[in-house]
Amino acid sequence: MGTIRILEACQEFDRLFAAGQSVSDLTGVQETQLVISGQAVFLEGSTTPIPATGLVPITSVQFRYPNGFGFQLEGPRQYLFRGEVYEGNGTGFTKVSGFVDPGSGGGGGGGGGGGDASAANQVIQTARLEAIRDRLPATVGTKASAASLAVVEAAGSAASVASTITAGGTAQTLAAANPSRRGLTLQNLSNGDLRVNPFGAASATVGFKVGPDQLLVLDAPHCGVGAVSIWGATTGQAFHGAEAA
Repeated sequence: MGTIRILEACQEFDRLFAAGQSVSDLTGVQETQLVISGQAVFLEGSTTPIPATGLVPITSVQFRYPNGFGFQLEGPRQYLFRGEVYEGNGTGFTKVSGFVDPGSGGGGGGGGGGGDASAANQVIQTARLEAIRDRLPATVGTKASAASLAVVEAAGSAASVASTITAGGTAQTLAAANPSRRGLTLQNLSNGDLRVNPFGAASATVGFKVGPDQLLVLDAPHCGVGAVSIWGATTGQAFHGAEAA
């Protein structure tokens, strides 16, 4: 194998290549096919003879122009393009069900499955698996690219806001302003209604109404990040709750 430089961005052999990219991990035949197709030039190494028999990988340029770019359809060989197998019909390609080994007397594979463990079928299966692999992100985690798969582990803590109404009919602070707040829960343990307002002072008519034994659950952005106010009509009304941050 040698080293080639990609001339224009392309997708070949189930891989994406960028213009100007240096590539040295392809097979000799793959390198040669890209150079023959005019999609790359050699930086190191030289062309590899295209085998006269067997399964030969081809580029999209060769698939589109089967009699150009120094490519010939003659010979007892088949062609692998994007995970599928083709035969040359003199002017183009015809898709076939599986690889036929010219030395096996005409026996063929069953479309890349059915227990076919031949070396040729393994080439097909490897190509298909590599096509799937190349569409996955290299690593899992927080990524800058919009095309990447980002998995972020949730973390945080919860602080209790359990208390009682200290002066009936007067709003009081349930939770101080917290820019990291991600959620708020409150259960009314009293026999009267409570009002909870994350966006200003609570009153008998302002805020989320929480009846006796009812549970209020607020996620961002409904929980806000400013001071949370609570109101109850009667001194001593008890409530239980927590603030998540």
